[in-house]
Amino acid sequence: MDTRQNYTAKIVIAVVVVAILGTVIWYWYNRSEPIKTTEDAIEALTSTPALEVGSNPVEGKVPDVNPINKINPFQNSYKNPFTR
Repeated sequence: MDTRQNYTAKIVIAVVVVAILGTVIWYWYNRSEPIKTTEDAIEALTSTPALEVGSNPVEGKVPDVNPINKINPFQNSYKNPFTR
């Protein structure tokens, strides 16, 4: 019985060691490049992203006519009874 407990303890220790080793290897390959000098830090903070956004995306595509006046079929059909 004593050898069976030793065998189980060795398996548990081996699984824990493999899990820790796998975590360390995963962290080592997935870490980002650290900023090593102050010049690198200043460059990283002051660099502008390469994103351009136009000032008016619908320039020249807007119709001159108000579509709400053409859509409303009840525009002239209602009369307010309290006006003279």
